[in-house]
Amino acid sequence: MQAVKSKMAALKAKLTEAERAANGAEEALRETNMKANEAESKAVELNKQLSEMEDELDQEESKHLEYVQRLSNAEKNSDENERARRILENRGQSDHDKAERLTSELGEVRSSIEEKMQKYEETSNQIHELEQELDETKNKCDAAETRVKELETEVTQVGNNLRSMEKNQNLALSRAERAHIRIEELEELLQG
Repeated sequence: MQAVKSKMAALKAKLTEAERAANGAEEALRETNMKANEAESKAVELNKQLSEMEDELDQEESKHLEYVQRLSNAEKNSDENERARRILENRGQSDHDKAERLTSELGEVRSSIEEKMQKYEETSNQIHELEQELDETKNKCDAAETRVKELETEVTQVGNNLRSMEKNQNLALSRAERAHIRIEELEELLQG
């Protein structure tokens, strides 16, 4: 029995050892599983990052192609701009010459305008003086017209008076003639 007890004690010790080993193994398995899960999560994350990086790489390659195309276009534009610049320089020179000529003409036109402005001011002053003279003449004319109307009225009155006087004179002459005839008749009667 002793042998069974010692065997059982040995088995118990082995069982405890095995349980400890199993617990240790389970703990190691849990840690390994956790590490595996972490590694798997990390792998998923890294795959996701890799996918994103591939997308970014595709975008960058597209951008690169676009930039190459733009650069090519820019080089063409640069060549065209260089040709245009030369043309514009030539035009600029002719425009510069034209601007100098126009500046000279502008100076002449300005001096001509100044002369004309002086003449305009002189003419304007003369017009102002003539307008004043015209106003004075108008006033004199209005006064003369009023005087003419007054004189016309007087002439009409004098004419009326003259006609009246002529009538009276004719009447007086007629009376005088009749009186003269009557005097002659009376003288003849007296003599006869």
